[in-house]
Amino acid sequence: MKVRLTRISGVMVLALFASALFAPSEVQAQDGRSRVLIPDLFPGEDTDDNFGEDVAEELRELMDEQVRFVAVEKDEIEDILDDFDMDMDELTCVTSRQLAPQVSANVVLCATYQDVGNDMMEFTEIAFHVTGGGEPFNLELFTSDKDDEEETAQQIMEAFDAFVELTQFRDYCFEYSQLQQWEDAERNCTGALDANPNDSGIRFQLAQIYRELERLDEALAEIDVVVEQDPYNADALNVGGYIATQLGQEDKGLDYYTRYLEVTPDAAAVRRRIAYDMYEAGDPAGAMQLLEEGVGPDADIGIYSDYGTYAFNTARERLEDLGIDPSNHEGPLPAEVTELYETAIGALERVYEELGDSAQPAALRNVVVARIQLDELAEAEAFGARLTETFPENETVWVSYAQSLQLQDKIDAALEAWSEVEAINPEFPNLYTRQANLLLSADRRDDAVPLLQRAVESGYDGSAAARMLFADAYSKGTQGDRGAQYTIDGIQAAKQFDVNDETASMLNFFHGYVRYQQGVQAAAPETLQSAERALPIFREAQQLLEGGRAYASNNDQNLGQILEAVAQYIDIQELLIERGR
Repeated sequence: MKVRLTRISGVMVLALFASALFAPSEVQAQDGRSRVLIPDLFPGEDTDDNFGEDVAEELRELMDEQVRFVAVEKDEIEDILDDFDMDMDELTCVTSRQLAPQVSANVVLCATYQDVGNDMMEFTEIAFHVTGGGEPFNLELFTSDKDDEEETAQQIMEAFDAFVELTQFRDYCFEYSQLQQWEDAERNCTGALDANPNDSGIRFQLAQIYRELERLDEALAEIDVVVEQDPYNADALNVGGYIATQLGQEDKGLDYYTRYLEVTPDAAAVRRRIAYDMYEAGDPAGAMQLLEEGVGPDADIGIYSDYGTYAFNTARERLEDLGIDPSNHEGPLPAEVTELYETAIGALERVYEELGDSAQPAALRNVVVARIQLDELAEAEAFGARLTETFPENETVWVSYAQSLQLQDKIDAALEAWSEVEAINPEFPNLYTRQANLLLSADRRDDAVPLLQRAVESGYDGSAAARMLFADAYSKGTQGDRGAQYTIDGIQAAKQFDVNDETASMLNFFHGYVRYQQGVQAAAPETLQSAERALPIFREAQQLLEGGRAYASNNDQNLGQILEAVAQYIDIQELLIERGR
């Protein structure tokens, strides 16, 4: 029967064993080989010691045949023992390990056997110990014929050879991982696992390698095995929770994280960090759920801050899942979303009351946004006003406050809030365009145009500014109740900007089309006076439409038919004028 290795206990032990096997020169033999102390094997009670002496001698001879190892000679052992007034048969595993540094041995073999009758010896311990401490590396126990000393030694030696090979795989596994040479690390870790599938330390390291290689499915599969082998492996539970969440397996990630917190139940900071990892991985609902157990009257205020933030973002996520734009929706929200927003408001308002200006304004402004979402505009304005007093230099607070005002049509007050934003940060994104939009929504186009001009001067795209004015002009004029002239005035304002060819063509097309419609109305009486009024309008429309040919071609507009109608109107007006004169 072949001797096999039993399960290895951990990463730290293997690292220690590897360093002992291939130790620095001062603890090596003169030929550079690492030294192994093999005392006579220890007989049990009422057991002959000759078997142990013979097997030990056979082992020393086999060890001497190794390329990288050599046994401490028996004479040398006995000489050292003489210095301590001891004999070989007085050695135990403990005293042998204590003796090892005296003979510069890196590794010590401890083996105990017992006579079980029928000329058979049963081993009750076979282990290699590392000089300097650590857990032993145990070999699987076996029974041997007491006259088969050579075969017994050979079996132990084969196990030692297999273990050395495993140790080399393990050593390179961690060494290449430290060097971030992931493919080489994977090859050696896989080799170590082939030799010992129960090695949870290597399996965990392989999972980390797969994670670095972005092979998350394989990483999680290895973590699952590690946790199955050791349900209380905190590192594996933590990493498994993160990877499962990254893979979108939120329930599994939450389970792993919850089990991890059972191992470290009193760590509020740990709970917050894990929840943050889940949040960053795109699972705010899981992060919120993980923090629920930590929420209570005596809870760390930081947990409330995180809990409120995650509740807020979970509400927004639910809206997006339902196809509802959080920034533009009508009517009451779904009950679940409403509850989440209320939860966020309650938690974050508590944070504000306790921390005041020590709180994070970015989190507190979510209260204003949540109130807006719940159509509690007066409450949003009131809380926003308090925040502007507490954080007068924070532009995002002023932005939220401005939104609460403009939704109540308090345009001038909202513009004043935007002025505060500009004073704090003149480079705030879309500073002028957002104010221009506000003014356009309030039918104050004349006030909006200068702001758009400032936006363009600050680097905003002129075509985008022109299209903003066009959208307002077309929707309220041609499609609304303002009339065609409102559209034309808006288009003419848009043409003040430096626009690209596509936008210029679009503006010309709609400008020409609206002028054509105006011409039709002007020409309706079909008199000399109406013809004189309508003719220049049709000629202007014809010129503008020609300038919009590219837009019409790219947007399936039947420009040819429109131009033909314009030409006919021009002919009619000219004929009426000729006849009337």
